[in-house]
Amino acid sequence: MESRSLPRADELRTRFSIQAAAVGLAMPLVSAIYLALLADFAASDWTKVIVAMTLVAVFAPAGITIWSQRTLAPLLNWLDERDLGDVSTSLTTKAFSVAIAFPADTQRAAMVVSITSAIAMNVVLTAAVGTEVSLGISGLAILLGGATAGFLAGVVHYGVSRRDLDPILRDFVTVIPDPAERINHIRSASLSNRFAFATVATVACALIFALTLAHVRSDRALYSVALKWQETVLQAVVSKMNSAGFDDAVEAVVGDRTTLPYPVQFKIVASDNSSVGTPAQKLIRQEVRALVVAGQSSGRVAPPNQDVLLVFRSLADGRIAAAQVRRSDVLSGAASWLPTLAFVLLVAIAAAMMVTKVISGDVLRSVSSLRETAVVMASGDLRKGRISDADDEVGELWRAFESLSDGFRATVIGLSNSADRFDSTAVEIANVADGVTDASEQQVRRIQQASELMVSINSQVMEVAGAAQNLNISVEDSSSSILELSAAGDELNETASVLGGKVEEVSTSIEQMVRSVKQVSASSDGLADAAAETSASMEEMASAMRAVDITAELTADLSRNVVDSAELGQAKVSQTIDGMQAIQDATDTAEQVIRGLGARTQEIGAILDVIDDVAEETNLLALNAAIIAAQAGEHGRAFSVVADEIKELADRVLASTKEIGGLIRAVQVESDNAVGAIEVGSRSVASGVALSAEAGLSLEQITSSSRESGQRIAEIVSAVREQTKAASHVVALMDTVRDGVTAIVSAAADQDRGNEVVYRLSVTMREVTQQVRRTTEEQSRGFGRISGSIEGVREVVENVNGSLTEQSTACSQVAEVLEEVFERTRSNEESAMSMGSSIRGLASEAEALREHVAKFKV
Repeated sequence: MESRSLPRADELRTRFSIQAAAVGLAMPLVSAIYLALLADFAASDWTKVIVAMTLVAVFAPAGITIWSQRTLAPLLNWLDERDLGDVSTSLTTKAFSVAIAFPADTQRAAMVVSITSAIAMNVVLTAAVGTEVSLGISGLAILLGGATAGFLAGVVHYGVSRRDLDPILRDFVTVIPDPAERINHIRSASLSNRFAFATVATVACALIFALTLAHVRSDRALYSVALKWQETVLQAVVSKMNSAGFDDAVEAVVGDRTTLPYPVQFKIVASDNSSVGTPAQKLIRQEVRALVVAGQSSGRVAPPNQDVLLVFRSLADGRIAAAQVRRSDVLSGAASWLPTLAFVLLVAIAAAMMVTKVISGDVLRSVSSLRETAVVMASGDLRKGRISDADDEVGELWRAFESLSDGFRATVIGLSNSADRFDSTAVEIANVADGVTDASEQQVRRIQQASELMVSINSQVMEVAGAAQNLNISVEDSSSSILELSAAGDELNETASVLGGKVEEVSTSIEQMVRSVKQVSASSDGLADAAAETSASMEEMASAMRAVDITAELTADLSRNVVDSAELGQAKVSQTIDGMQAIQDATDTAEQVIRGLGARTQEIGAILDVIDDVAEETNLLALNAAIIAAQAGEHGRAFSVVADEIKELADRVLASTKEIGGLIRAVQVESDNAVGAIEVGSRSVASGVALSAEAGLSLEQITSSSRESGQRIAEIVSAVREQTKAASHVVALMDTVRDGVTAIVSAAADQDRGNEVVYRLSVTMREVTQQVRRTTEEQSRGFGRISGSIEGVREVVENVNGSLTEQSTACSQVAEVLEEVFERTRSNEESAMSMGSSIRGLASEAEALREHVAKFKV
């Protein structure tokens, strides 16, 4: 197993426990933000909300942490047993399945836990604040916060867990090397569905929140207008009460109630602690009394989550006059926002789905084509197919894959050619080895025959020597043995003739053996050349496989670079989203400020209207004063001057108010234009945030695809390495063959030298035999002269005896040489047989290699 630095079980358990706790805390945090923006709780209810959030923040992380530890149990046990060096196969497969499925499972678990926690929080709040109070928008905010938190936390935890489990998954590739077995434990997921889910969930969460926030803001604006209208009407009623009763004053001010924008109730609120009424009515009376006690003579009471909008004003007699409308009546004139929300949501989701299908379809088509090309290559078809020249990372991956395919194609062609050359060379080597074996067997038989002949010659020479010795004794004992000596001489002559024939036959056999050995030596030289050529071919093939290995490694590096670039792009997109969010916040603040400025200009306009009315009244009063002064004559002249000054002052005030009114209207127009521009900018910023989020998700999916492609390329690298090892093994076998051929050549050379010695000895033996033949012939002719000189016969017998002794010694030497030649020939025969077996093994390997290469189509 390849050594990798993997996290320990305790380290992984701690890391995922922290991540699970963070996922559990996401729901109350996001819900708190949503409640702060959307909800309208009373001060006492906020305490209950905080308590409910605290309970969720405690139990949600605990629940998802327990689920995470139980789900990861097989993987953690596998890591513990792996450190101990004893891992079962069943535990390995379970751990691999858990490691593959955990990121997606934890994403779903985050959604389930967050939504369940939101529902539980709504139940707790309903029980805490009372069943007569409807949570309304607050409950929707909690559910929306839970869904958003679950989606965001699930996506983040998915990416983080994939990153943490990546080293373990790479190690599983070596533990479970069979891709088919790994596929059986992988739950396939559509990349298009992932894109669609991410896009639709993002658009839905953001759009629902935005529309809900807009609805809440618009409702609050309508409530504010209604309260202001109530205050105006109630003030008019209280003013009329100086000359009439409360009911008469109401009738005088209101008149026909059907003309009112919404139904309103006028009443006198009791100033005592009366317990009459519903809990909501008692709560309203308590709030009114509290405001009066605090020193407020008038005010507003709008209890959160209750269908009441009330304004009050203290009367001189201590009573409290109030005007009350229902929130539902205020909103009844406005269009229902739910159909609009549904329509906008459906349109946005449809648009998001369409954009996702278009973008993901392009990526999926390229990835699908790449997968089909890889499957075709895996089946052995290396011919050029469809090529994609896209300008993105997928196009770069296609071009790298094309380079890899070209490298494989060149390698397979080289392997095929090398296999053909190796096959022909192996046939030649096998033929040479068979020839060497046959020659060695023939040489062994000839040497055995020569050895038998030498034994026979030696025995005959010994017999001749014994006869010569007997002859010498006979000559010394008695001359009467001349006749016997003559007979022995004739016999010796015949024996010498036979010996000459045998020696001639042995010499002929030795000459044939020498020629056979030379033929073996020549065949061994040819075998050595063929083995050298085969070894060189296998070296070229191994070099080509190493080049393919290097190319595959470069491709794997390129895939990792693609993953790094995608991750960097994803980080840049996240920074862009943060910047766009900051711009959106600043734009919202500017819009609120400008809207406030518009409201202030409206108030200033109202004040100017009052000033304008006062100026007109003053002008009329000055005109009346001038008329009265004219009627008074001399007594009213001074008063006439004052009236003229007052009239002139009123005219200047009226002119100034008109100028100020024009300026205020210009400011209002510019404020409206600024608000419109800011709203357009806000929508553009929101669109930019959504598009940036979509780009971030797309980059995340591209990163995942690049990692998967990197894993496939790593598998290709592993396969190429296995082929390189096989080629190296063949090269080693060829080195063994070459060493065996070298040993055969060396043994043949040694045998050739030994045969030269045998040949020289056979020549010597032939000469000795001829000498013996001549001696016996002379001895036979000398039998006629034996009677003349017995001493000469003795000398001749002694010469014959000495020659026979030398001949016996030479025969013994020849026998020893033949024995040595026999052993070396036997060794050569065994080497030739071993070489033949090796060549046949290499031939079978070459045939298997050719069968594998034949599966490829180039």
